[in-house]
Amino acid sequence: AGETSGTWPNQSRSGGVDAFLARIDSTTDASNLVPSLAWARQAGSAGNDQVVGGSVDAISPLLFGQAPGSVDGTANTGPFYFSGSASADLSLTQIGTDASETVRDGLYAGGNHWLIGDAQLTFGTQESEEDADQLTLVRTVSDSRSGFALGYGSGAIIRQAESFNDQNDAANDRLNTGVWFDGSVVVGGDTDGEFQGGLTAPAGGAAVLARGNGDPAEAPHRNWRTQLTAPGSSVVELANYRDDELVALVEDGGGRFVLLFSAEGRLLNVTP
Repeated sequence: AGETSGTWPNQSRSGGVDAFLARIDSTTDASNLVPSLAWARQAGSAGNDQVVGGSVDAISPLLFGQAPGSVDGTANTGPFYFSGSASADLSLTQIGTDASETVRDGLYAGGNHWLIGDAQLTFGTQESEEDADQLTLVRTVSDSRSGFALGYGSGAIIRQAESFNDQNDAANDRLNTGVWFDGSVVVGGDTDGEFQGGLTAPAGGAAVLARGNGDPAEAPHRNWRTQLTAPGSSVVELANYRDDELVALVEDGGGRFVLLFSAEGRLLNVTP
């Protein structure tokens, strides 16, 4: 998965920079292995699109991205994902309706396509008026940017929506990354306000982590927030260690370092 300002074989270019999926095989030339293009699928908006993630955990390879406009003629903007293969046409979903919606990571887990990012909106779900067995996504304008984790099933049906806003809806909360952890999504990024109750970010902001499963009353250990105190810090990558601990790559003005957290969001090692 990647980005191109050109055109892959048998594909069409849409704008300045498109997103693409490609499978590269190897063929033998004498004693050398030579790369050989098996197939490619390319899509984009009229502008410069950005790829933020990919996955091979679904039936077909997946790509997650961000576009400044409509991708391949959809009626939406911003966050999108698509799959492709040698035997199937490109299957694309774009979900943004507001220019502030920005996806920064994507993954496939728990049978859902997860889009991780932030917007000047909060998100929730409600029962569909057309089908009581389905949900619809509800957007509410907020006073500041807040994080989101949106889980879509097959057919672009919303199944779960998590919002991660600061306590007073007064700060900018940015989510850079997400990971599937023991049946729910954990997200990481930064804030310039009070993301965790009782803590206020220093100048330059502070790194945050959060976990949610949509029902804090039922499982509070799966719904928590952690905010660090290191000035200018941000979580840039997360990893799952055996569904026991979370590994976070954090950066600040002095460089990058690795932190370990418990399943409940408790910091287990010492920050530099």
